[in-house]
Amino acid sequence: MGSKYDELWTELLADLRSAIAQAVGGGDPHVVTEGLCALGERATWYGKAEIRGGTVLSASMAHLRSLANVVTTGGLCAPWPEKVFVFTVNSDGSYLRVTCQDLAQGRSGPSARPVTPSVSFPSATLVRPMPAETIDIDPTEACARIHALLRRLPEHQDANKVSFSNGLYFFYEKGESSLHAPDGRIIRIGNHPRAQDRLRARLGDHLRSGPGAKNGSVFRRYLGGALLRRRDPTSACLRPGPGLGHWERQDADACGICADVEAEVQAYMTENLYFRCVRIDDLLERNRFEASLIAAVAACQLCGPSGHWLGLHAYPQAVRASGLWNVQHVDGPSVTTGELDRFAELVDSSPTTPSLGELPSLDRTLLLIPCSAAKAGTTDPGLRPVTVADFLGDESKRLLEEGRARSFARKGVTFEKTSELRPALAYYTGQPYATDGVRRNLVGAIRRGLHCLIVSGGYGLLRAEEPIHRYSAYLGNQTRDVWTRRVPTILHDYVLRNGIVRSIVVLSSAYASVLPERLTPEETRIVPSFDRAVDKGSAMRVVPERVGRALADVLAAL
Repeated sequence: MGSKYDELWTELLADLRSAIAQAVGGGDPHVVTEGLCALGERATWYGKAEIRGGTVLSASMAHLRSLANVVTTGGLCAPWPEKVFVFTVNSDGSYLRVTCQDLAQGRSGPSARPVTPSVSFPSATLVRPMPAETIDIDPTEACARIHALLRRLPEHQDANKVSFSNGLYFFYEKGESSLHAPDGRIIRIGNHPRAQDRLRARLGDHLRSGPGAKNGSVFRRYLGGALLRRRDPTSACLRPGPGLGHWERQDADACGICADVEAEVQAYMTENLYFRCVRIDDLLERNRFEASLIAAVAACQLCGPSGHWLGLHAYPQAVRASGLWNVQHVDGPSVTTGELDRFAELVDSSPTTPSLGELPSLDRTLLLIPCSAAKAGTTDPGLRPVTVADFLGDESKRLLEEGRARSFARKGVTFEKTSELRPALAYYTGQPYATDGVRRNLVGAIRRGLHCLIVSGGYGLLRAEEPIHRYSAYLGNQTRDVWTRRVPTILHDYVLRNGIVRSIVVLSSAYASVLPERLTPEETRIVPSFDRAVDKGSAMRVVPERVGRALADVLAAL
């Protein structure tokens, strides 16, 4: 079974070894697998295999089972028996992502004796190859061309003014100039490397003000730390040392002083910074350009920081040395001539104004809808598969995984692990999905960037595009207590991390009961009810139909 796939994975064995080692080190490697789709025809190549040591915990579809066979036979995961490795192939079969998780973080499996690794694997960035022309170019010359190309694009200070959803952003600072950029040199290059359609939301993470905003942006943490250190290196917010104080640590609780620091960061950004954006729709190409462009600008001999640059007070040495508010990729390989030619094409094709008649983006709007009991299956809408976990912080991911494990272990709940993994929208066929226009308009809204989360008795929260197994769970007596304690925290994290400013809730009272009282300042909440004294029929039929009609009206108005 799967011998043709075995040959492909064997050819990629060295890349798989390197990717596994990177995942153990905290990286997010992607192995290019474009030859996969030449081995057969599928509506989607999406699938996952989970491996611990030499044991296959799960593997969907033939090509993933074959991958798991090659990995376990080769002992690739054996040196880390305490970790569960997840191998995920994307929908078009162009790349394989490798991630890992410690068993202590919530996974369980057969006991295994720790093994000390006896081999070392090379570290590499496994991304889509760039154009064939790979002639090296001096970083200083490359930096000059990068700055010149970007000057063709408009300047922004408001993320909502950007007319596309995927790309790189380039921050500039007034007063920071160079021979390449007398009007302002690049001081940060950024990306949304793990998810599509998050350019504006990622910019919003940096530009958003308010309590806790620093936890959504390493840029804000670096800026605030530098402001504090310039004023008072002994500040309590920086203790016990560089990068260890609660201001500079990710997700650390803020103190009373931090509110003033957030305001100071906001004022500094508003008064001094602006940005330009380049549209790059392909995730792997975007990730490759982020790395090589950062390396080129960091290595430039003419674009260093001024003597008064705030970044000279930042704790990462890479920031102080490079003149960029970047740490990753500053010492990596620079761009080549072929890459710069391709970058010029991307700059020239980037919209400078919103397209005439273009519908407004919905990437800062969150819609919450229910699952359905009926899961007869229907046509896959063809959306890019993503999971709700892709948009969450570590603690929320843990709560989500813990809740799902508890829900599916409950009496009366069924979970068909051997069923096909399909997007939620390709499984649900009851109300509200059966209401005329709902499915079609929902898919269209998601393509415009809408964040649609489904409230589920089993999965808790899931994206409409998220691949799931067939299951049966009612968010009533079966699992409500599981999710009442977890959903509010997860949703608040989702809203903060993804720059959500508007929320729309269309749910029955049972499903709305697990939500927090309010998610965003601008919120519409529709919760149809059933009155036995007035309404005819069954509440189990009438309420879902009303939810469906309300959802159809909401989608038509977006």
